[in-house]
Amino acid sequence: MSLPLVTDMRLETIPSKDGYLYADSELFTYWQARIGPRGKPRVGLAWQTSSSDKGNKTKGVPLDLLMAQMPSGLEFVSLHKEYAAEEQASLDGHSSVRDFSSTIQDFADTAAICANLDLVISIDTSVAHLAGAMAVPTWILLPQPSDWRWLETGAQSPWYASARLFRQTTPGDWSTVLGELHAALKVWRDRTGLPPAAGLIKKPGGGGRDG
Repeated sequence: MSLPLVTDMRLETIPSKDGYLYADSELFTYWQARIGPRGKPRVGLAWQTSSSDKGNKTKGVPLDLLMAQMPSGLEFVSLHKEYAAEEQASLDGHSSVRDFSSTIQDFADTAAICANLDLVISIDTSVAHLAGAMAVPTWILLPQPSDWRWLETGAQSPWYASARLFRQTTPGDWSTVLGELHAALKVWRDRTGLPPAAGLIKKPGGGGRDG
């Protein structure tokens, strides 16, 4: 925790312009085929934390609330590897969210999925950090108060140049955040079209998937 002091790191000197994590190219190709052709802009979703996260009750957004604010014309992919029982039941009620949890083995798979997406929408969880570190466009939904890493104000992150922050103004109230998200998604959808997926990829060198 003393490294920023020792290195004289400041907000303006954090090297966040380019991604520094990469998806393995073999896994990228595997997931590209697994997910299939993109007929619409593709959005990855992470709306809950693990049961071991003490802050999960304040960080998480109920899937029903999140999906109620999703505009038409988008394709959704869950980025979760597992679910609590109540979340699985909620997911089963949203057929528009594609679920590959039974096939995801580790974060190498998650990274390869993110590299096949146009946008990641995540609460404050490991998926947000992974996608941000890959320079994948990442929108992060933050509770009030938020973790110190996101600072206290602002829509940008000094750590991840591709991140956009959506902040609660009242603790526990997601309505304003999700309203802002809905409006921003409509603008993004209309501007996005179908460019190549934006994730960073590295050449194979072990770590690929067999079969």
